[in-house]
Amino acid sequence: MAVMPGVVVVKLKAPMGEGGSKTGRMSLDGLAAKLGVFAIEPVFPFVQRVGKRGEALQQIYNYHYRGPAPPQQVAAQLARDPHVEYAEPRFVYRLHGVAVRRRGSPNDALFGEMQHLLQVRAPEAWDVVRGDQGTTVIAIVDGGTDWRHEDLRANVWINPGEVDDNGLDDDGNGFIDDVHGWNFASNSADPTGLAETPSSAGHGTIVAGVAAAVTDNNLGVAGMGWNARFMPVNAACPLAGLDGSICFGFEAIAYAAANGAAVINASWGGRARSRVAQEVIDFAYAQGALLVTSAGNGGSDLNGDSNDLVPQFPSNYNHVLAVGATGKADDGKA
Repeated sequence: MAVMPGVVVVKLKAPMGEGGSKTGRMSLDGLAAKLGVFAIEPVFPFVQRVGKRGEALQQIYNYHYRGPAPPQQVAAQLARDPHVEYAEPRFVYRLHGVAVRRRGSPNDALFGEMQHLLQVRAPEAWDVVRGDQGTTVIAIVDGGTDWRHEDLRANVWINPGEVDDNGLDDDGNGFIDDVHGWNFASNSADPTGLAETPSSAGHGTIVAGVAAAVTDNNLGVAGMGWNARFMPVNAACPLAGLDGSICFGFEAIAYAAANGAAVINASWGGRARSRVAQEVIDFAYAQGALLVTSAGNGGSDLNGDSNDLVPQFPSNYNHVLAVGATGKADDGKA
């Protein structure tokens, strides 16, 4: 399982108070200095505004350090300090592939190729309820989304408390100008995918289309949500060498939950179990959000991308709805 270099995640038994490179705990600060730690920053500073539900996440920090030591080693040493609840590397997850194809009843040009909609009886469900009949917001936590795409733009989430492009955090959620979501890969208000990671960007756009493309508009594909709003959140790695990977998945999930997403989609995963991840998912669950993740696209553990013998995450955490893939022609396992 790949990890981000030069940084580990540490949960303190009590919040440290101020920022910088010191916590005020003598033993921990001394150890951090020996390990080359030069900056400590909260991972989820924006959850303060949701009150008690976010308290556990406010004790989690990124420890940035210099030197060649592997993050696993640095985390293990920090975890021994009595002021530390746990420490772990920042894991990098792989995006899971997506396939869509075949026919139905809206007038979207490619609806006839979208076999998955027939498999889950979406046309019958749309006779009962459609996403444009309510206020449901689906967060797409992925590798970036081309939210300006002609078959997506009309359904993109609009943050009601934010004024576009005025350089201010109008709603006080910790993010400036996040009118349509956030980009953790570039730390910006545009959740579009990055040019240096085109596979990640393409994946996030496809997933957004599957969930919430504009339906019945004589164009492109039909979204499962039939015009439900989608909140694009770019959680990709900002390095060309990590195209197809997720580096900021759990910050992105916390952001989506804190900003009102009812459903959070995460089509990615890996083998590493993370305590930070479970805490973030617990937070999202407490906020009333449903986290939907892919169980992997493989048919067996032999290809390293399935759940039959060895668990994959985040699909195996508590409070997660894990979804497996089926074949295009039937409901058998892909």
